[in-house]
Amino acid sequence: MMRKPRPAVVPGSISAATTHIHATPNDTRSPVQIMGSAPGRITVRNFSMVVAWNIVATSIQRMRTPSTPSTVLIRMGKNAPMAMMKRIEWNPMPNHAMANGIQAIGGTGRRIWIAGFRYVRTSPDQPIRSPSGMARTAAQKNPVSTSWRLTTEFSIIDAPPRTGAAGWTRTEKMSPSPGWQIAAITGKIHLYYFTGTMQDGLLLIPRDGEAVFWVRLSCERAMDESLFPLIRPMRSYRDIAAAMPRFPETVHIETDLMPVSQLERIRKYLPFRDIRSLDRHVGMVRSKKSRYELNLMEHAGKIHRRVLEDLAPQMLGEGLDEATLICDLYSVMVKEGHQGLIRFGGFNEMLLGQIGFGTSSLCPTCTDTPGGVSGMHPSSPQMGNPHRKLKSGDLVYIDIGCGYKGYQTDKTQTYMFGKPVPGHAIEEHHRCVEIQDATAAMLRPGAVPSEIYRTIMAGLEPSFLKNFMGYGNRQVKFLGHGIGLWIDEVPVIADGFDEPLEEGMVIALEPKMGIADVGLVGIENTFVVTPQGGRSLTGKNKGLIEVF
Repeated sequence: MMRKPRPAVVPGSISAATTHIHATPNDTRSPVQIMGSAPGRITVRNFSMVVAWNIVATSIQRMRTPSTPSTVLIRMGKNAPMAMMKRIEWNPMPNHAMANGIQAIGGTGRRIWIAGFRYVRTSPDQPIRSPSGMARTAAQKNPVSTSWRLTTEFSIIDAPPRTGAAGWTRTEKMSPSPGWQIAAITGKIHLYYFTGTMQDGLLLIPRDGEAVFWVRLSCERAMDESLFPLIRPMRSYRDIAAAMPRFPETVHIETDLMPVSQLERIRKYLPFRDIRSLDRHVGMVRSKKSRYELNLMEHAGKIHRRVLEDLAPQMLGEGLDEATLICDLYSVMVKEGHQGLIRFGGFNEMLLGQIGFGTSSLCPTCTDTPGGVSGMHPSSPQMGNPHRKLKSGDLVYIDIGCGYKGYQTDKTQTYMFGKPVPGHAIEEHHRCVEIQDATAAMLRPGAVPSEIYRTIMAGLEPSFLKNFMGYGNRQVKFLGHGIGLWIDEVPVIADGFDEPLEEGMVIALEPKMGIADVGLVGIENTFVVTPQGGRSLTGKNKGLIEVF
């Protein structure tokens, strides 16, 4: 571990108490501790999980190999357990409450390696003992000044010094309008992001005070899955009204997700007057992935790469129909670790994505994507066509997502079955690969998505643009899209997206070209934004894999 000086905080008092803006529900989210304040600002410290008495770990060593970024070890007081921290490396299990009611201090199970690589495992439902040498009494009186902490990023939040629940904003530019009062979240993905559970409920995040997760069904499961500090049962919104007789007049809600009928039910008991949109603010918070989120996406990317590059070619055969291939792929993906579905913004879910033989990939579709699929029937337009059989000379187009523990990657792979596709199709495909690589090289912190889009598009000839990013008049106006818990997130590599990229954002790039009588050529891979440019999570195969 590397010792560094403590980062400076903004002027103001240092809080001795740990204040959770949003708590660690499991190993998905990072809660926040208030570190200092000044008029109109708060400095907070994000951390991921408590692994011992007043020790917070945000970077874990696994067999002496860091599985998260370099740690910063800070000493604040005497008798801190330095010897213990030198000897033990922690590999945490998911930070869940235990089903039998026993909760580890700090909420984690432990797998521990002691110096010399002797392996010790403690049961996940046993409390973690206080480290030898820790001054418990002093720690109880002033936990900040007497504890050892492994710390991570510091953020400035635009809020009054006593704000208690603004954890869903990370920087000043993502704060809602001045004077915001309360945020109400009901979308399943957003609830999972902030609480660690997808149970039916309403998460209220007030400007002043503590966030409360009101759960209708199932509160029992929410309590089991989540360590969110305030989870309360409700039979209806009437229970919230009884607990909050003076409800704020202005509410920020997910206007893209909340049905009007649900909004009216809430307003029946919580008579707020003004509604503001929360969608952009939550989207921007979710766009920058934590180390934990990136680990899950990297795992999804490995599944993606193995299935589409190594296993899928072996599944192609003369006479195979599209519907059978998608079923076979689904079975293999799930066996390899895929979560069983992929999620899009709004209320859309799919099993995998789009699969087409030949010109099936040029069929019009209801989704905003360069490709298409003929489908099984007008009532099921997203599945493969059982009547379209694979034959020699076909281009096989597979554009599917892969999810692992909620987090997803997106990848498109193409294959030439039986014999090569026409030469001009191969040339256009290689051009798409070059565009992907050029765009990926620009995915650096500080780069502006709209400028990347205009730069790439300005370098393409009018003749090439004719069927680029879609066939005929069905072209889309982007080159890539953010991805995470949804397939389609911000930022988007398109006009109108002017917020600079940040390290840790993840973007799927998909330059593609429709070719008459052949199908859709091109490529798609998922990249994480780094100072060196986009790093692919889903492999580097250039596509048009030969299957003959």
